[in-house]
Amino acid sequence: EVSEVAWNHDGSRFASCSVDRSVKVWNALTGACLSSWHVGPGVNCLAFAPTGDIVAVGQSNGAIQLTEAATGDVKQVIRVSDHYEGCNFVRSVAFSPCGSRVAAAVYNIVPIFDVATSTQLCALAGHDRGNVTCVAFSKDGTRIASCGEDKTVRTWDAQSGEQLSQCPPLRHDGAGPCMCGGGPFARGSIADPDCRVSAHSD
Repeated sequence: EVSEVAWNHDGSRFASCSVDRSVKVWNALTGACLSSWHVGPGVNCLAFAPTGDIVAVGQSNGAIQLTEAATGDVKQVIRVSDHYEGCNFVRSVAFSPCGSRVAAAVYNIVPIFDVATSTQLCALAGHDRGNVTCVAFSKDGTRIASCGEDKTVRTWDAQSGEQLSQCPPLRHDGAGPCMCGGGPFARGSIADPDCRVSAHSD
């Protein structure tokens, strides 16, 4: 079972991860596998850095592994579990457009980490119950959208961590929980400067 795919910045490559603990990077035009490696603890999600040379891998041991896309060599490990006792599952990861921060989905919280130091900068807390299942930065890096098992999509100030009051939570009351693949899937667009958010479930 393939659990997630992620494109690089120019669409020339994409990465995929699987329940067999493998991560593969593919040529989008030819379908050739450019690199492949295994993640010991298991892999749940991934994201390309904006530069395209690093893949962030959310692991089943509560860590985010920053790995060279071309070789699979581990460059850095952000230990999310050091901040959240008992954390053993990173459900989603996303880089900021400048690549200096990475967001994660952990329990019902979205912690934001500094990539250079692995320091937690802030944590977005507001989902009522269940887990956050997917996170995404806006194109300008000023906002973050998250969705979760509470059937809501929420938007946040990426610097302060405050939930945006002008954007009330979007609800999927008639559907199952918002998921990031492998189930009901909520997508949101928060690039609009007036924060007009569109969402739908497939």
